[in-house]
Amino acid sequence: QQAMKREKVFAITKGFRGRAKNCFRIAHRAAEKALEHEYRDRKNRKREMRTMWIERLNAGAREHGLKYCDFIHGMKLANIELDRKVLADICVTEPPAFQLVCQMSREALLAKYAPNGVQERQPVEEEVVVPRVTKVDISTGTSTVMDIDDLPPAVREKVEKHGK
Repeated sequence: QQAMKREKVFAITKGFRGRAKNCFRIAHRAAEKALEHEYRDRKNRKREMRTMWIERLNAGAREHGLKYCDFIHGMKLANIELDRKVLADICVTEPPAFQLVCQMSREALLAKYAPNGVQERQPVEEEVVVPRVTKVDISTGTSTVMDIDDLPPAVREKVEKHGK
């Protein structure tokens, strides 16, 4: 790597504090470090911006009843080729246009996954969990599993009290 000349080093370190702006050896180190941070942070800025666009799109899509992943998938199905940057800008500056995009995305999802119209979900019956107790007979070395309702009331109270 070629060494920087004095003029370039002092141009980079202009505005730095202390000897980092006018002592060449210290200024050279400070300039190198500043350029390293600049390179790294250009990459990080892109990453942070994409994260912000996704957060905005998620919030906007949820306002219209879609999750972010469903919104993006519906856009792919509807052949809407807007990137996240443009979509986030539309979401913030033009809510009616974003609502239209959400509607198109939803319609594409429904067309693929519910071709006969929206189907009502059948309620799932919850399975009732019956507490069970294991009874161990030490003399014979056998164990039996019993429902808690089959125990005598005094024993049942102790089991429920201790949560076992």
